[in-house]
Amino acid sequence: MQRLVVAIFLGIALSAALHALIFALTPSAGVYWRLPFSVFRAISLALAAVLPGFFAGWVAGRSGFLVGLLVGVGVAIISPLVAAPFWGFWPARELLVGMAVGIVTNSITQSVGAAAGATLRRQRVAL
Repeated sequence: MQRLVVAIFLGIALSAALHALIFALTPSAGVYWRLPFSVFRAISLALAAVLPGFFAGWVAGRSGFLVGLLVGVGVAIISPLVAAPFWGFWPARELLVGMAVGIVTNSITQSVGAAAGATLRRQRVAL
């Protein structure tokens, strides 16, 4: 049980770190985005959608779908707090709608990643 809890918190922490990096490197509003940054941002967002769940599933080694689901919920709740220093706080209505949508979308992507991570761990695949 402890391993599952640690895996979930590590996945959420990894997601927060990835999103903080993306937000910190994003140019200010009105600044032209160069192609290399656009490529970096697209790849980073794709990794942030799956990698925390994959890592959590790998650490947990079992219950991959459940671990990913809980990581997705945690990510949806933590993401607005990570974005606040960069974008400011959202009005309550937009915050709640954003969290609801984030819970659904993050739960899907993180669950897929966590199921893959747990499966590879069970198959004894070294990373």
